[in-house]
Amino acid sequence: MIERNPNAELYSFGHRRTTDPQRVLQEATNSYLGDQVLDFPSFARAYARRDVVNSSTVCVRKESLFQIGGFPVGALSGEDSYVWLRLGLRGSVVCNEQVQAMIESREPTEATARPGVPYHFQWFSESKNRKNMTDEHLRAYGHFLSSRALAICGGAILEGRRKDALRISWLVLRTAPLVSFSAVLLFAIPRPLLRSSQLLYRRWRLRSSQPQRSAG
Repeated sequence: MIERNPNAELYSFGHRRTTDPQRVLQEATNSYLGDQVLDFPSFARAYARRDVVNSSTVCVRKESLFQIGGFPVGALSGEDSYVWLRLGLRGSVVCNEQVQAMIESREPTEATARPGVPYHFQWFSESKNRKNMTDEHLRAYGHFLSSRALAICGGAILEGRRKDALRISWLVLRTAPLVSFSAVLLFAIPRPLLRSSQLLYRRWRLRSSQPQRSAG
């Protein structure tokens, strides 16, 4: 992949999240699916739909990783998404959804969220960090944000971390006002309904990790 696309900033093969690894092992996924060379808007929108990048299947340029400061020290969540998005802003991302790794996931039984505010929410909310982004870049990141913020905010509310949820809503306001307004509305949703919604979202994310085969 690197030889075919020598100038990209990030490369990633496909992965599968599954609750039944033995069944998936029997499903041979050796057919070549082809490389997708994505600019930042295309990458952010694809990443919003499914996890096209995963730490188990990714390769990045060492010098580029150093230039963005590496993974942020002390970040409690969102540090991986932050790195992939930052590298995507620097140049093209190459993805091939042929499965090369399998991640065993338990069937969701409760809605949980990692503590704190995702680091990329914080970084992209700073105007100084957005000044070199085009309008198309900002719209694409807003699309990515809309796919993640509500679920993360809802999980924080369910865990009693209302301050985190409010802070998420405030940070999102700077880049996606409509999403921020929707996040505030989550505080008014009854907990049983909110929990059910979170579980449905997690099951959808689990199913959506299955690679999308091309027609060829």
